[in-house]
Amino acid sequence: AYAAADHGIVGCRMRGPAPENLLFHLGGFIEPELLWGQQTESGQQETDVGQFPRDRKVQGIAFALAYIRRDCLDRIGLLDERFHSYFEDTDYCLRAADAGIARVVAGAVTVCHDQHGSTRDDGGFRERLWTESRASFAARWQQRLIENYRGTVLWQGLTRLPHAYGQLTRGLLWRLDARSLRMAYSAVAPELLDGNDFRLELAARRMLPSLPEVALVCAPAQLQTTARGRFRLSLAFSEWARPSAAWIEQCNRFDLLLVPDEYQANAFREAGARVPIEVLPLGIDREYCHPNVPAQRNPSGKFVFLSVAEMLGRDAPERVVEAFRRSFDASEPVELIIYICPGNDESALRQMLEPLAAVDNAARVRIMAGWGFPAYERAQLLVAADAYVSARRGAGWDPVVREAIACGRVVVAPAYGSQKALIEEWGQAVEVREEVADPDQPGSLWAQPDSASLEWRLRDVFNRRADLVAEAVTRAAPFAEANNLDASADRLVELLAS
Repeated sequence: AYAAADHGIVGCRMRGPAPENLLFHLGGFIEPELLWGQQTESGQQETDVGQFPRDRKVQGIAFALAYIRRDCLDRIGLLDERFHSYFEDTDYCLRAADAGIARVVAGAVTVCHDQHGSTRDDGGFRERLWTESRASFAARWQQRLIENYRGTVLWQGLTRLPHAYGQLTRGLLWRLDARSLRMAYSAVAPELLDGNDFRLELAARRMLPSLPEVALVCAPAQLQTTARGRFRLSLAFSEWARPSAAWIEQCNRFDLLLVPDEYQANAFREAGARVPIEVLPLGIDREYCHPNVPAQRNPSGKFVFLSVAEMLGRDAPERVVEAFRRSFDASEPVELIIYICPGNDESALRQMLEPLAAVDNAARVRIMAGWGFPAYERAQLLVAADAYVSARRGAGWDPVVREAIACGRVVVAPAYGSQKALIEEWGQAVEVREEVADPDQPGSLWAQPDSASLEWRLRDVFNRRADLVAEAVTRAAPFAEANNLDASADRLVELLAS
């Protein structure tokens, strides 16, 4: 509470009872259309996996447990007695915001909250209290909350596959909405929305003006679509050294092209893009990806390499298996886990990898397939391993390698494309021997990582594992601070506002 002069109201993480261990409160918000308050930033109720561990400023705090500084009480008074129960905490937090007083969640503090203790035995009474308080709250705040939005942004994209684009939608959309942009969502391909993601569903059902102020398309080349807004942006990255001519033609119909790094900017320019290009660095979600995420470690104490495969041609997981088997034998305390993401290539990946993993008298390789889990639990998979290894051919922005670094894992990956500068500074670089043609994309080139270099890196990491693991954990926090998704959202808001 006294860490900064502007702090006035402080809450904490609140968790429900075992065995579900659902997080009831992480600092919340209230949307202006229906005034349906949420007690987490994203609107999702998640199992506690160590998310949101930092101290953060938020719109509102649930007063099941709150610390209110005396100078805050002196400036804005007590809670308003017109709210017998419900909405009184949100009203107080908004009054504090008007006075320039910050509302903060202490991420290091978690308490167990037994909800609705005062009204549990009378559901009708609780409903009447809620309805009356909502009416009072609406009269005071609803129009102001609506007017706080600076304009409507239509996000046209995906929430599931491909995973990189889906992750950007899930991570950026709610952050932009929290920064006073009225976010709407339209899928560019058939998909089933996550029913637990309140903010995403809110964006999907919002009424739109005939032509929103801004339309942002975040989708791969084959799913690029017409932007339905006055100002049209595309957020994109190419897996190939040179984007296709058809993609460039589509890009030139936008008013602005956003790319994650200079490599992508140069690739699109050299391929003929005439549209203005702006680099938008894409960071990781440090609220979910950090070394202290709880995870089940190898019970035998083996050193674990993890690789994630989504697309057979792009990710080349068979080269990882081959390099691993040439680097280690069955007697050594090391194993490789390959997680196959659910998606279009899942069957092909299993057909390729399962026979390779079944070889006897060789270093152990385990294939994890047919296993889905909520996206917010993805860091547990990374933290369960000691190192992340990739033989990725594609040049596109890869969120997994960045999240592995933020989780304090040693990273072995090709220094190529959007990962080149990243791996050279933060990882163990695998050399790229040459660029080769992608057989599924005529005329397009991507990397062919050097097998000998990959083998040497695997062996070197294992030989120096104690020092490298300790170094990776130490560097995780500085990396996350310099490469976080909140900074990406701040920069995107600046670009949209301009």
